[in-house]
Amino acid sequence: MLPPDNNVIVSVHCYEPFHFTHQGAGWTTADVKQTGIIFPGPPPQPLVPDPKLDLKPWVLEWIHKYNTLPTAQNPSSLLAFTDKLKYVRAWSDYYGRPVHLGEFGAYTKADQQSRANFYAAFRREAEQEKIGWAIWDWSANFRYWDEKNNRPLSGMHEALFGK
Repeated sequence: MLPPDNNVIVSVHCYEPFHFTHQGAGWTTADVKQTGIIFPGPPPQPLVPDPKLDLKPWVLEWIHKYNTLPTAQNPSSLLAFTDKLKYVRAWSDYYGRPVHLGEFGAYTKADQQSRANFYAAFRREAEQEKIGWAIWDWSANFRYWDEKNNRPLSGMHEALFGK
């Protein structure tokens, strides 16, 4: 139950598609240890799961869908988060509460072009639903900023703020 205070804003986080956004992250479970996942799917060449990772059957099924389904139905595409953002918008409208998407992002184990594609797609969908947003994070594991060159990583400024 939210307090009856008009100054309260609800904050949500979303990291879907999790197999893309957290691929290779050491602090998560073995379910997302597979790397080489692009956004959006499908990949130009099928991703072959690393047998040493001993992935669970449902993860292998996700990878099979990622390898074979067209972008519109692919689990590494807008499909992973569009309905979630629509739900947040509907919840906000129903309860009359503003919502802020306080975290979204993709770990730097993903290739930079796919990360930029993801950030652009996610930002556009959030804005289409009139949801304010913030990325996670500035210069650590999900970084936007290239500290060495003192500028945004390739494609990130355009992805988040347009041309």
